Amino acid sequence: MAIAKCVKQYSYATDIKAIKEVAKRYQTARNYFYARYSGIKSISKLKKYKKEIRDVLIKEKTCDMFGLQARQWKMALDEAIANIKSAWSNVKNKMRVAITNNSNLSEEERHFLFYILKADEIFGHVMCRNEFEYPKGLLDIQVSSERIPYLFNLLRRYGRKYKNNIPHSTGLKSFDIDADMYSYLYKNGELYIEIMGLKRGERITFKLKDHYRYSGNLTIIVDDRMNSIKIHRCLKVENKGIERSEEYIIGIDKGYTTMLSCSNGKEYGYGFGLLLTNRTKEINDKNKKRNKLWALAKKYEKEGNYEKAANIIKNILGYKKLDGRTRKFKARVDSFINRTINEMLYDAKPTEVVKEDLTFVSKKKDSSSKEYNRKMYRWVKGRINERLDYKCEYYQVKIKDVNPAYTSQICHKCGRFGYREYQLFTCPCCGNMDANINASKVILQRRDDKEITLYTNYTKVKEILLSRVPEDKLEMIENEDGQLMLAI
Repeated sequence: MAIAKCVKQYSYATDIKAIKEVAKRYQTARNYFYARYSGIKSISKLKKYKKEIRDVLIKEKTCDMFGLQARQWKMALDEAIANIKSAWSNVKNKMRVAITNNSNLSEEERHFLFYILKADEIFGHVMCRNEFEYPKGLLDIQVSSERIPYLFNLLRRYGRKYKNNIPHSTGLKSFDIDADMYSYLYKNGELYIEIMGLKRGERITFKLKDHYRYSGNLTIIVDDRMNSIKIHRCLKVENKGIERSEEYIIGIDKGYTTMLSCSNGKEYGYGFGLLLTNRTKEINDKNKKRNKLWALAKKYEKEGNYEKAANIIKNILGYKKLDGRTRKFKARVDSFINRTINEMLYDAKPTEVVKEDLTFVSKKKDSSSKEYNRKMYRWVKGRINERLDYKCEYYQVKIKDVNPAYTSQICHKCGRFGYREYQLFTCPCCGNMDANINASKVILQRRDDKEITLYTNYTKVKEILLSRVPEDKLEMIENEDGQLMLAI
């Protein structure tokens, strides 16, 4: 088996005006395609877009206004359509969850709606309120004709609810090129790359820092800060296996203080919270100093001393160093995440990892606690999730997502609701235990839970969990955070 991996190549600093102009016009073209084809009327065209969109644009000569060569705007179109398809796929996934959790629908009606979601052309007709001929597969589903208008309206409501704004890229100086739009060459023992310019026959040359020569499509990223370009290439690499003597499945819980807690009783990534907390304090201290300087600059402006105010803003309140520190911090976090996941996989040697389908979203927006919000913002669960998926695929470890509802609030031994405070979980029956380890064991148990599926609504999950507790259960109440706890 092979897995996709991004490799990077860098150029030396040079004049980048010509390549910046290519990137600017490419971005304009891409934004135009986003605006024109992200709507519901284009859904049915996306599958055969080369015939129904690209060929039409060629006949219209619409894309001449971008000032790009034909191959360049076609690459912009390919990228835009791929992103639009991905966006619609995400919308449909959210619609499927909503349909699954809708208690007013029968199983046949759910089947009917899922069939429509799978067929892009029919889905497009429904969303646009167009008449269409029912295919045999749709006719075979036993749904009352009186309910069909309601089902179509339900799909439209879900579509409006979950569809995001039209994509629009600003300041993103990157573009794709195919194999015929560039070439490598050697001069005096150094490797150069020549990239297609805006005019026919024009090539923009960059000296590279290594001697690798790639083929296929490349992504060119213009780096204003370094006056250079970065080249990204997606390669297929062979998976790397981990030696295992037998099948072993573990559940993991992602945390703040310790990054990963496993159902085998071990924890990995100590100091993760400290890393994020130190960064939070650093930003707080830095912003306090910058705010004083901003206030001083405004004071000088009011006094009419514009030159002094401009000097403070230009020479002291710039963002180059600040952005540089941010990049370094992100690199440290990425390194910590990768190292921790590798350590967990090599130590536990699992054949399957079970995790929550969860990226952190704060329920409360506490404007009075910026420090708290920054901590939560840097609680990079999304990044951990992304790297965990990649590493498991690379090391040939199966991965399964489970429903995250109440995994940190119930006891893995007896199933009762308890009370969690920081790293301690208290069960009214089983006593105190490590909260993260307990959550990881609940997550592992949920892998084989037939009642609680990935898309079961959290209110239904609570009903199921409460129904499993013996009749002698103690009274439970909700605290101010909505967490169930033992009534005292």
